[in-house]
Amino acid sequence: MQVTKKHIEALKPVAIAHDPAVKTQVINKMMAMYHMNPSEANRYYEREKDNFSKMISQSVDLSSCTPMSIYFAFMKAGALRLSFDNGKDAQMYLLPGNRNIGTKEKPQWIKEVTAQPTPYGEKEVRINSGILREVGDPFIVHEGDVYKVWLDEETGQKRVKWEEAEKKSTRIKGSFIRLVEPDGKVVYKTFDLTDIARWKASSEKKNRGNANALYTSGPDGQMDEGFLKAKTLLHAFKGYKRVDFAYQQPEGFVPDQEAAVSINANYMDDVMDIDHEEDDTVEQLPDEFTQAVNEAPEEKPSVKVETSKDDDDLFNN
Repeated sequence: MQVTKKHIEALKPVAIAHDPAVKTQVINKMMAMYHMNPSEANRYYEREKDNFSKMISQSVDLSSCTPMSIYFAFMKAGALRLSFDNGKDAQMYLLPGNRNIGTKEKPQWIKEVTAQPTPYGEKEVRINSGILREVGDPFIVHEGDVYKVWLDEETGQKRVKWEEAEKKSTRIKGSFIRLVEPDGKVVYKTFDLTDIARWKASSEKKNRGNANALYTSGPDGQMDEGFLKAKTLLHAFKGYKRVDFAYQQPEGFVPDQEAAVSINANYMDDVMDIDHEEDDTVEQLPDEFTQAVNEAPEEKPSVKVETSKDDDDLFNN
């Protein structure tokens, strides 16, 4: 089965994920990258082509995007081993927008879509790529909870004791999350009101003095708890390597935030705006993972999909 640009561009948007050639490519990718057997890879494909196609068919903003950008968005989820199930803890956002393929003097705009992991998708990516062994759920600490953070003298590691109060308060005091590194080391990341204030100030700076409304949309003007959990997840990953291509967007691409909110469950446009730091002691991604994300459809028919490093690179379109 051959996947060519000409082939993709001739397909209708809702038909791309159902195409036999695309199916073969996804299944082969999942088997090579994640060592799935054919049945497992096929189950993944069948589930995700239905999830993806449902999102495309239900949105004019998505179905009017170029076939190639829709194809790349679908393949990106496979490379990351994520799901397009658009529920409460969705793993992938589909972001429609516009890209100028002309010049500044003579712009030529086309409508494209990109796929980007949600905070919960980022959690799965860290596990799937071997950056972390486990990522627990983020917990919010409220006033009245039994909460203690201390340093274990034997291991030198931070430890946390938390017990929710019998009579739950709505007053937020902070948040925490438990991580397990590849060597089995348990790490707790904790955040308090000072951290939240710093995040809010950063949002204000980015948005010309107006912080994301979710910082004050909770009870008594506090931070929305879903937003706090998402921020806790992503800030906990600082200091670890990230899968860089997961957030790359085509040069000149301008997302339509209003459309993104209407398409994606629990979409939070500000949640990804954090500075990622790298820790060179963390294990690199598997070679087959980094190689597979660079695959792209051929300009000419071929018996296989070749690795490309040019402007048609898989996730830079």
